[in-house]
Formats: sequence, C-alpha cells, structure tokens
Amino acid sequence: MAARAPTPTGGARRAVGALLFTLIYLQKFGLTVSADLQFSIPMLFYFLLMPVMLLRSQAVIDGRRLCLYLTFLAAVLASQVLASSTPSISSLMQLLLLYLPFVLVCRLEREDIAALFRLFSTLMILPALLVLVQYAYQLAHGAGTSLGINPYVPSQFLLQGYMYESSTENWITYNRPNGMVFLEPSFCSAFLASAIILELCTRVAKARILLFSVALVACAGATGMVMLGVALPLIALRRAPATTLILASLAGVLVLVLLWLGVDLPMTSRIEELGSQGASGNARLMLPFERLFDLLVDPSLFFSGHGAGSITAQAEQFGAAWALLKMMYEYGILAAFLYLLLFISSADGQIPLALKVALCVIFHLTGGYLLSPILVPLIFAFCVVTKAPEQAIGATRARAIFGGSLMAAR
Repeated sequence: MAARAPTPTGGARRAVGALLFTLIYLQKFGLTVSADLQFSIPMLFYFLLMPVMLLRSQAVIDGRRLCLYLTFLAAVLASQVLASSTPSISSLMQLLLLYLPFVLVCRLEREDIAALFRLFSTLMILPALLVLVQYAYQLAHGAGTSLGINPYVPSQFLLQGYMYESSTENWITYNRPNGMVFLEPSFCSAFLASAIILELCTRVAKARILLFSVALVACAGATGMVMLGVALPLIALRRAPATTLILASLAGVLVLVLLWLGVDLPMTSRIEELGSQGASGNARLMLPFERLFDLLVDPSLFFSGHGAGSITAQAEQFGAAWALLKMMYEYGILAAFLYLLLFISSADGQIPLALKVALCVIFHLTGGYLLSPILVPLIFAFCVVTKAPEQAIGATRARAIFGGSLMAAR
C-alpha cells in the first residue's frame, strides 16, 4: 500500500497537535516564582506558538481580527488609565497576551483536520483509563483516598490554586478523579466531553465513546455534562430533526412527571445548588448572572473599570466571575463589548458546530475562565486557528510583512 503523501499544511497540523498534547498532559505543570506569580507550561507553549508558526509560514495574520484586537487593546489600556484603583500589571499582561494569538489563522486540509481529531481522541484514551483507575482505587481503599502524581512532583513545578481531584461539594463523598494529568475534575470532564462530541461528529468509534462516557460519569464533572447537554441536541437535530424533537418532548414530559412524583434524579442535587448561597452551582451560575445585569446599567463603567485583577478580592459578591463579567468590572463595558466581538469573530474555525457551541457555552456561562491557561488555548486550537484562508491576508503578503520586519530588526 502506497504511503500517503504529506499535505501542504502538515506543519501547521503538527504545531496545533503539539499544543493539544501540552494542554492534556502538561496542564498541571508550571513554574512558581512567588505566591502571586506562576507560569503555566501550556500557556508558555501557547505564547511561543505564534511567532514560530509565523516564521515557518504555518499561519497568517487575519487583517480584520488584527484591527479588532488593536481596538480592543486601546480600549483596555484607556480603561486602566481611568481605573478607580491600581491595576494588576500581571493580570493585564496575561489578558493581552492570551488573546493576541487570536489574530492568527491557518488553513488545514481535510486530511489534517481529521488527523487532529484522531490525535485528540487518541491522546484522551490514557487520561480516561486513569480516571477509572483512580475511581477503582477509592473503591478498594475507601472514599476520600487519593491517587495522583502530586506527591511525587515538587510543589514549585505544579500550578497552585486549583482543586485537583478532591471535592468540596456536599453531594459527593469521594474525591472526584481528574485523570491524574488534569488540573481539576472540571477540566477533565470538559476534555472528555470534547472527545465524545468529536467522535460522534466524525468517526463514531463506539469503543472510544463508551470509554470516554464511563470516565465522564466517574469523574462526576458537571462541566462535561453541560457540554454534552448542549452538543447532543445539535448533533441529533442535524441527523434526524423530526425524531429528535419527538424524543426530546417525551423526555421532557417524563422528567416533569418524575419530579412531580418526588423521584430523586441524577444531578438534581446540582440543580438545588443554584438556589443555595455559597454552593458551587450558585457561585458558578446564578451569582455571576445576577451581577452581570447590575454592571450593565452602571454608567460609570462604560469607559473605565475598577482595574485589572480587582474582581479577585470580590469572590463573595461575584462568585466565579464569567469572562464578560470580569471584563466589565475590571475594564469597562466598552472593552467588554470589544472583547466579545473579537471572540465571536475569531471563533469560526473548521470544527463541528456542536463542539464549538459547547465550548463557548461552558467558557462564557459556567465559570471564571477569562484568563484560563487551559481553556483559552483549547478554544484557540479548536475554534480559532483552523480557518479557510480567503478571509485572511495572503500567505505571501504575510511572509513579506513579517520577513521585512525581521530583516529591519536585524
């Protein structure tokens, strides 16, 4: 059998594939300089990817996105000049650097796109198996026992401030598995759900779907469940619209009947958290939702905010501040609007719509992910960078611009 010829965009595929590898297997690792300063290994790799892809002509700069980013940059800097408190320089720089690569695009052939999906699914097999190992370990040694890599890695090389596999929710009596390599069970569940959605939208490898689904249930991550709840109707509607609507209606009636009868359903305790002050569900969903509308009607926040990083000390008031909520409070309504415009215009990569919508929903509506060193690069890899070239400046022109700047610097 003849070997398949390499595609013209194989280099770009390998670069994005390397980013996916670091996001899965190295996301717990970082360099801690002080209590207030630590560097995520995947985030550092993500920052380095932009100049490398430009130098190797694996990506080009989209002119429209660049204009949006520069406008966003101007609004952010102006808001900090007018801010009511001293901004955090590290938080400000992290924001600007995390979203700078969103100006990049690269066209991947269909074969390269399919290869990236296969790679991501294959990379997720080991973490899924490790979730089951962690769960089995607790069954054998008792609830609350942990099995992870943390005791064997010096703390200065692990990112701090994350929950790892332990759980504080009162509806769980055991440590939620995180697949050992993930920062938190929520990240683990999000990646597992992404793998399930990709399989359902492309190859439909039943063995992998079963493995990822069992691991998702075992890690008890609501983030992944929400992603599936968003994606599955979109997938089903595309395949069989009439059947899907009928089954969804029947399922809705069944749930209402069971609730009326007082039957305990899975995840109902999670729903009850929405109205419980201080609970995880309330802090991640209801509290940010309420505060978002409070800020929208505050005229003093139109051009300026309270300063980069200032919302961190207001956790009781804002909960897990959503990306848009954090932008409004710290940078003002105008900067928040431009941020949303940049995000929406950039998230048009060539991936299944179901995965794109699911990722965007959990990113913007389920937690404080604006500066996430994991989810922002993941959205870049899946939703931003892989795009048809006709809306970007030509590769030749991009090379000329970048190459000319490089020669001038020399």
